[in-house]
Amino acid sequence: MLTYIVRRLLYAIPVLAVSSFLIFVFVSTTTDPLEAIKMNPRASRHSIQLVEHAHHLDKPVVERYGYWVRDVFTRQFGTTILTQRQIFPDIRRVLGNTIQLVIAAELLTLLLAIGIGVYSAIRQYSVFDYAATTLSFLGLAIPTFWLGLIFQIIFVNVFVNWHVRIFYVAGLSSINPGHGLHFYMDRAQHLVLPVLTLAIISIAGYSRFMRASMLEVINADYVRTARAKGLIERRVVLKHAFRNALIPPMTLAAIDFGTFFGGAVITGDSASIARGAYRVGFAAMQAVLVGCVSARGRRRVRGAPRPWACPSSSASPSRRRGGSSARRAPPRAAGRQR
Repeated sequence: MLTYIVRRLLYAIPVLAVSSFLIFVFVSTTTDPLEAIKMNPRASRHSIQLVEHAHHLDKPVVERYGYWVRDVFTRQFGTTILTQRQIFPDIRRVLGNTIQLVIAAELLTLLLAIGIGVYSAIRQYSVFDYAATTLSFLGLAIPTFWLGLIFQIIFVNVFVNWHVRIFYVAGLSSINPGHGLHFYMDRAQHLVLPVLTLAIISIAGYSRFMRASMLEVINADYVRTARAKGLIERRVVLKHAFRNALIPPMTLAAIDFGTFFGGAVITGDSASIARGAYRVGFAAMQAVLVGCVSARGRRRVRGAPRPWACPSSSASPSRRRGGSSARRAPPRAAGRQR
């Protein structure tokens, strides 16, 4: 057994190397980390070239991958391009919150999906089976960010209209969460909505998979033999059928555990659990506002007279046309004051 585990771990090394290289190539060839700076007329070409040379962005993609691997193992993932801030402290800060979200969503998914799948298989073609099937297809069709947004609207309206705090829609914990049981209750109130957002879609898929696996096992020869021996139905289902039917769903759950991190990226960005603000739907708005939001957080690149910000970028065409709109703004403000 130990030899098998070691062999599988050794097989994982080239898999991780190839997959990381392919992901690095796809990201490097389809995106440009300096795109926003290059579009800014205030940034000089010489300043951009200095940044590219300092971070090896002017090198071939294979050589850049080598620098990235070096930074991963020797420099704790390196630093950001413009602000020179260490990357690993940010990863360490948010990883604990992400793990809490993923593990809670995985446990809730398995408990509910297995129960629904087993009962649907035992009561095949019943009202519960048809209802579970309908809700499963509905759950598979719901987008994650939309479901989180609906949860936010519902519980915010409940709090605004009736002043009843059921679940929190902001932050990972309160300012003063307390200790012991009060702390865990406060954390649970903050995690319920993002956990449900992640779990509902997975419950829909796992319950259907568990139902199919249970139906296949419950009609097997050894299950019919157990019934013929006179065992009660509960013992037949739980001891003989359930254990064997559980193997494929658990294998799928272990494989799909990484996909929960992908879902946590969407929920964590839209729900912003790691940063402490539950903002469902923020990812959609971020696509529109990313130029303003990201530009205001960047430091000044050498050669640029001031940091890039949306008001400066939007006002620059007027200045190039003669700055008439900028000159007319103070009289209008003064007129309003009068």
